[in-house]
Amino acid sequence: MTSKERLLKAINNEVADHVPAAPDLWEMIPIRLMNGRPSWEMLLYNDPPVWKGRTDAARHFGVDGFFGLCIPMECDTREVIIAQSKDRVVTQYLTENDSGRSWSDTMNVYPADDAQAMLVAPETVGLPAVPESWTEIKKNYNKTG
Repeated sequence: MTSKERLLKAINNEVADHVPAAPDLWEMIPIRLMNGRPSWEMLLYNDPPVWKGRTDAARHFGVDGFFGLCIPMECDTREVIIAQSKDRVVTQYLTENDSGRSWSDTMNVYPADDAQAMLVAPETVGLPAVPESWTEIKKNYNKTG
Protein backbone atom coordinates (compact mmCIF):
# COMPACT_ATOMS: atom_id res chain seq x y z
CA MET A 1 0.00 0.00 0.00
CA THR A 2 1.38 3.41 -0.92
CA SER A 3 1.62 6.31 1.49
CA LYS A 4 -1.21 8.10 -0.32
CA GLU A 5 -3.47 5.01 -0.29
CA ARG A 6 -2.81 4.53 3.44
CA LEU A 7 -3.64 8.14 4.25
CA LEU A 8 -6.83 8.09 2.17
CA LYS A 9 -7.96 4.87 3.90
CA ALA A 10 -7.42 6.44 7.31
CA ILE A 11 -9.25 9.65 6.34
CA ASN A 12 -12.19 7.58 5.06
CA ASN A 13 -12.27 5.53 8.30
CA GLU A 14 -11.22 2.38 6.45
CA VAL A 15 -8.62 -0.21 7.42
CA ALA A 16 -5.07 0.38 6.14
CA ASP A 17 -2.07 -1.97 6.29
CA HIS A 18 -0.87 0.02 9.31
CA VAL A 19 -1.86 3.22 11.06
CA PRO A 20 -0.34 6.36 9.55
CA ALA A 21 1.25 8.47 12.24
CA ALA A 22 3.23 11.68 12.30
CA PRO A 23 5.24 13.57 14.90
CA ASP A 24 4.24 17.11 15.92
CA LEU A 25 4.52 18.69 12.50
CA TRP A 26 2.24 21.62 13.32
CA GLU A 27 4.76 24.04 14.82
CA MET A 28 7.52 22.53 16.96
CA ILE A 29 9.39 20.45 14.39
CA PRO A 30 9.05 22.89 11.46
CA ILE A 31 10.47 25.64 13.70
CA ARG A 32 13.42 23.46 14.75
CA LEU A 33 14.16 22.71 11.09
CA MET A 34 14.53 26.45 10.28
CA ASN A 35 18.25 26.35 11.19
CA GLY A 36 18.16 28.70 14.18
CA ARG A 37 15.79 31.29 12.75
CA PRO A 38 13.32 32.65 15.34
CA SER A 39 9.88 31.02 15.48
CA TRP A 40 8.05 34.27 14.76
CA GLU A 41 9.45 34.40 11.23
CA MET A 42 7.17 31.48 10.31
CA LEU A 43 4.35 31.85 12.84
CA LEU A 44 3.92 35.61 12.66
CA TYR A 45 5.41 36.81 9.37
CA ASN A 46 4.79 33.65 7.27
CA ASP A 47 8.44 33.46 6.17
CA PRO A 48 8.30 30.63 5.25
CA PRO A 49 4.53 30.18 5.22
CA VAL A 50 3.31 27.77 7.91
CA TRP A 51 1.99 25.33 5.31
CA LYS A 52 5.45 25.16 3.69
CA GLY A 53 7.19 24.59 7.04
CA ARG A 54 4.82 21.69 7.79
CA THR A 55 5.23 20.21 4.31
CA ASP A 56 9.04 20.49 4.47
CA ALA A 57 9.03 18.76 7.88
CA ALA A 58 6.93 15.87 6.55
CA ARG A 59 9.29 15.50 3.58
CA HIS A 60 12.35 15.75 5.86
CA PHE A 61 11.19 12.74 7.90
CA GLY A 62 9.59 10.89 4.98
CA VAL A 63 6.22 10.66 6.74
CA ASP A 64 2.66 11.05 5.53
CA GLY A 65 1.31 14.55 5.94
CA PHE A 66 -2.21 15.89 6.08
CA PHE A 67 -2.64 19.59 6.75
CA GLY A 68 -5.83 21.61 6.76
CA LEU A 69 -6.08 24.81 4.77
CA CYS A 70 -6.93 28.01 6.62
CA ILE A 71 -7.95 31.02 4.56
CA PRO A 72 -7.68 34.29 6.51
CA MET A 73 -10.93 36.21 6.87
CA GLU A 74 -11.20 39.96 6.59
CA CYS A 75 -12.32 41.54 9.87
CA ASP A 76 -11.84 44.52 12.18
CA THR A 77 -9.48 42.59 14.48
CA ARG A 78 -5.76 42.26 13.78
CA GLU A 79 -2.70 40.99 15.62
CA VAL A 80 -0.08 43.67 16.42
CA ILE A 81 3.34 43.53 18.09
CA ILE A 82 3.38 45.17 21.52
CA ALA A 83 6.85 44.07 22.72
CA GLN A 84 9.90 42.61 21.00
CA SER A 85 13.37 41.48 22.05
CA LYS A 86 15.95 39.09 20.62
CA ASP A 87 14.37 36.27 22.68
CA ARG A 88 10.65 36.82 22.08
CA VAL A 89 7.88 38.74 20.35
CA VAL A 90 4.66 39.52 22.24
CA THR A 91 1.48 40.30 20.31
CA GLN A 92 -2.06 41.26 21.17
CA TYR A 93 -5.29 41.46 19.17
CA LEU A 94 -6.55 44.97 18.44
CA THR A 95 -10.06 45.74 17.23
CA GLU A 96 -10.81 49.13 15.69
CA ASN A 97 -14.25 50.06 14.42
CA ASP A 98 -16.84 52.83 14.69
CA SER A 99 -17.16 52.10 18.43
CA GLY A 100 -13.48 52.82 19.00
CA ARG A 101 -10.45 50.70 19.93
CA SER A 102 -10.42 47.60 22.13
CA TRP A 103 -7.73 45.09 23.09
CA SER A 104 -7.97 41.35 23.73
CA ASP A 105 -7.62 40.17 27.35
CA THR A 106 -4.73 37.87 26.42
CA MET A 107 -1.44 38.07 24.55
CA ASN A 108 0.55 35.69 22.34
CA VAL A 109 4.21 35.08 23.16
CA TYR A 110 6.47 33.86 20.34
CA PRO A 111 9.77 32.59 21.85
CA ALA A 112 12.67 32.60 19.39
CA ASP A 113 13.37 28.88 19.69
CA ASP A 114 10.02 27.29 20.52
CA ALA A 115 6.39 27.06 19.43
CA GLN A 116 4.14 29.94 20.43
CA ALA A 117 2.42 30.13 23.80
CA MET A 118 -1.10 31.37 23.25
CA LEU A 119 -3.58 33.10 25.54
CA VAL A 120 -1.11 34.42 28.08
CA ALA A 121 -2.38 36.94 30.63
CA PRO A 122 -0.64 40.36 30.42
CA GLU A 123 0.59 40.14 34.03
CA THR A 124 2.30 36.83 33.17
CA VAL A 125 4.65 38.63 30.78
CA GLY A 126 4.83 41.85 32.79
CA LEU A 127 3.03 44.07 30.30
CA PRO A 128 0.03 46.38 30.70
CA ALA A 129 -3.35 45.11 29.45
CA VAL A 130 -3.64 48.17 27.20
CA PRO A 131 -0.35 48.92 25.41
CA GLU A 132 0.87 52.48 24.91
CA SER A 133 2.28 51.72 21.46
CA TRP A 134 2.40 48.88 18.96
CA THR A 135 3.83 47.86 15.60
CA GLU A 136 1.75 46.62 12.68
CA ILE A 137 2.63 43.17 11.35
CA LYS A 138 3.36 42.88 7.65
CA LYS A 139 2.71 39.28 6.65
CA ASN A 140 4.80 37.77 3.88
CA TYR A 141 2.12 36.36 1.56
CA ASN A 142 4.21 36.65 -1.60
CA LYS A 143 7.04 34.25 -0.80
CA THR A 144 6.21 30.60 -1.46
CA GLY A 145 9.69 29.13 -1.11
